[in-house]
Amino acid sequence: MYGGGYGPERGGYQAPGYPNGAYQQQGFYRGAPNAGPVYGNGYAPGQQAYPPPMYGNAMYVQPQLDPGRGAAIASLVLGIVSIVLAFSLVGIICAILGLVFANQGSRSITSSGLAKTGKILSIVGLSMWLVAIVVVIGFFLLVGFGSLLAL
Repeated sequence: MYGGGYGPERGGYQAPGYPNGAYQQQGFYRGAPNAGPVYGNGYAPGQQAYPPPMYGNAMYVQPQLDPGRGAAIASLVLGIVSIVLAFSLVGIICAILGLVFANQGSRSITSSGLAKTGKILSIVGLSMWLVAIVVVIGFFLLVGFGSLLAL
């Protein structure tokens, strides 16, 4: 009684309003029903599919200039380098340059966060260098310079 088919002859489901699967697709749908004739490209005669191209500078958009973006990126890189090389002369130079570039990069529209991060990393690198100098000076004050000459 309930066979494997879907037609009415096998007791299956039949869509309401369509006798015995007589529904036939009428073609590609291109608009509202009874909207008028549809032509080859879907538009009325004389009407184009796309608007005509515009000439001149109407399509050109000037890119947004961000003058501080390069300085912000440079401050971030120099801040990282100043931490990695904190106990050398290169570390102090990178920390100072990172602070200078961070001040220039803070005027950036899109990269002010990079400039802030570069400034923080440069300050951390500079403070690590200053702590290293204080430790070295303290060591020589406690032990004395004579032990350096004995080596």
